[in-house]
Amino acid sequence: MKNQENNMNNHGNDVNNQGNDMNNQMNKINTEEKTTPRPWIFSLTTKELGLILKSKGKKAYRAKQIMEWIYEKFQINPEKMSNLSLDFRKEINEIIDFSLPKMIKQKISHDKSATKFAFSFLSDEPPVESVLMFNRKRKPTLCVSSQIGCALKCTFCSTAAMGFIRNLTAAEIIFQVWFMRKELERRNFNISHNIVFMGMGEPLLNKKEIAQAIDVFHDDSRFGISWRNMTISTAGLLDGIKWMAENYPQINLAVSLNSPVQQVRNEIMPTQASAPIKRVVDEIRNHAKITGRLPTIEYVLLKGVNTGRTQALSLAKILEDLDCRINLIPFNPTTNSKLQTPELEEQEFFLNLLKERGMKVTLRRSSGKDINAGCGQLATELSDN
Repeated sequence: MKNQENNMNNHGNDVNNQGNDMNNQMNKINTEEKTTPRPWIFSLTTKELGLILKSKGKKAYRAKQIMEWIYEKFQINPEKMSNLSLDFRKEINEIIDFSLPKMIKQKISHDKSATKFAFSFLSDEPPVESVLMFNRKRKPTLCVSSQIGCALKCTFCSTAAMGFIRNLTAAEIIFQVWFMRKELERRNFNISHNIVFMGMGEPLLNKKEIAQAIDVFHDDSRFGISWRNMTISTAGLLDGIKWMAENYPQINLAVSLNSPVQQVRNEIMPTQASAPIKRVVDEIRNHAKITGRLPTIEYVLLKGVNTGRTQALSLAKILEDLDCRINLIPFNPTTNSKLQTPELEEQEFFLNLLKERGMKVTLRRSSGKDINAGCGQLATELSDN
């Protein structure tokens, strides 16, 4: 009998323990439900937002109304979305996160050709910089970042001096464009524009998030931007160039070459030392053949480094059978580099040598140098005034 009683007591204890375990599990689930963060509005498609609303017992068609307010009217505050019921405006704030990142700074160049913005997505990391630029005809270009910092260590680039911190999410990339379009609207500009991935980071090291972002940019229900108004600039990542040709053949390709001499290129772009210049040019040529698009070769002019006669002739030689544009970009001084900008005479000498050999070449003037918004200058220097 005692053994039976002990067995019954033990069985009772087991049942109690199981009950306690189930209670603990339920408490954990309830806690997790309470602490699950609301999805950020910029991370959602219209369809995804509709499914979330439906799961909460709301009408899915409200998603389209909300997205129209955000992407067509640039209104992010649900309280001001007048075709939504008052009750729903309050409820939606509990379901979706409509917050905006903190803007750390905004700087406008003296000639009004560029405005630089710095956004803080997370408080414990450096901000992300984006640049709104205008050409001489006042057509805007939105320069967006794809990473915080960069792993490529190019010696002429301030972003590289930060080191690599992390990839930006598609939502963080989308937000940059949304914010700058909102700024264009505020300034009463026609928001027809170009998007260039020439900000912080190497975009082709963040292909998954870039792909999601550019699909949204092309989506007529949100941005409706033509593929041909987008450009991805790369240091020459071979697999990335191939990926662009296979997946986004209508998006423009720009490749930062910077020297036709392997040793010089290795010194100024050390992480690209494993990619022979011939292979880079061959991949660009293959991209052009597949896509029918005219690639851009970017060439940062560095005093006494890559601007001599020999390098100009070598550059013309390796590109002679490639139909491309060459953008010569005078080095923009940075606080982290001892490199120097060549004198105008040296720049034009290099330019004319290429022109004489029939190259399509332009000497580019960077916008926003005075606010550290020029090519290679983005590095979130919070001490700037």
